[in-house]
Order: sequence, then structure tokens, then C-alpha cells
Amino acid sequence: MFSQAVAGDADRFVALMSSQGSYQALKRLGLSDEEIGATQFRHEVDLAFGDPASFTGLRFSWRVRLGVKAQDVR
Repeated sequence: MFSQAVAGDADRFVALMSSQGSYQALKRLGLSDEEIGATQFRHEVDLAFGDPASFTGLRFSWRVRLGVKAQDVR
């Protein structure tokens, strides 16, 4: 497992959500942010992140699958 700390704030977190395919698909179908719940999400993120001066940033983690092709030895 890999992880990385990055600078970020509530705006970056909401932008990350807005870049997700499921959100984009709903927007393409014509739904508003209010209908999707993005407006409420933004409100909740602002509350959760609280004072920007006390927020230390975001941390992302991910898995990597590595495949190694066997060498053909004849």
C-alpha cells in the first residue's frame, strides 16, 4: 500500500468529488448539484474541515498490483 500527504483544503476535496465519473454522469443527465446532493456535501465538508489554519492537508492511499512476466528460458 502506498500513501502520500498532499496540500489541500475543503475546495480541493470538493473538486476531487466533482471529478469523479459518477458525479459527472449525473451532471450529464441534467441533474443539478442540489438534486445530486453536492450542495449538502459542500456544506458538510466545510463543517468537517473547520478552521483552515488547523487543517494539515489530505492523505491519499492506493494499492499497486505488479506483474512480472517470466523470462522464456529454453
